[in-house]
Formats: sequence, structure tokens, C-alpha cells
Amino acid sequence: MKPEAILGWNLRRIRLEKNFSQEEVAFRLGTADQKYISRIESGDQNITCRTAFRLAAAICIDPSELFDTTKLPHKYQSLLKSLYDPLVNN
Repeated sequence: MKPEAILGWNLRRIRLEKNFSQEEVAFRLGTADQKYISRIESGDQNITCRTAFRLAAAICIDPSELFDTTKLPHKYQSLLKSLYDPLVNN
């Protein structure tokens, strides 16, 4: 699992909470299609910081919510550990 999966999982969770379809998010983003949103949500599409800010604006959230690790399902814990451990142990 890649780190992009965290942003993707959060995007999907928030999108569903707000009852937005992938098509609507793509329309609100202005330059993307539904497949692009799907690739982001699946963690297959790495996006720029600028796109993360634009996505947040498109779904009316603070950008930090896309990177929130407090609501992730258990299956993401090993990914988080692999990201944090090298930083903590140096």
C-alpha cells in the first residue's frame, strides 16, 4: 500500500459523507474526470500539493482533512508505522 492511499481513503470518506459523486467532485475540480477521482481514491494517482488544495476547496473542507490519520481503518496502521518509524528512529 502506498502513502497516496491515505489521501485517497480520506477523499472517498469525506466525499461519501457529503453525498458527492466522483463525477460531481470532478466537475467541481474543473479539470478532471470521474476516472481521475477514482484513481486518487484508490491511491493509484499521486497528486500535487496544489491539486490537494483544489480538491479540498472543491469538497468544501480544510486541506488538512485529506491527510487526517486519526480516522483511518486499522489496515492503514502498518503503512503509517512504516512512514513514521524511520523519522522517529533517526
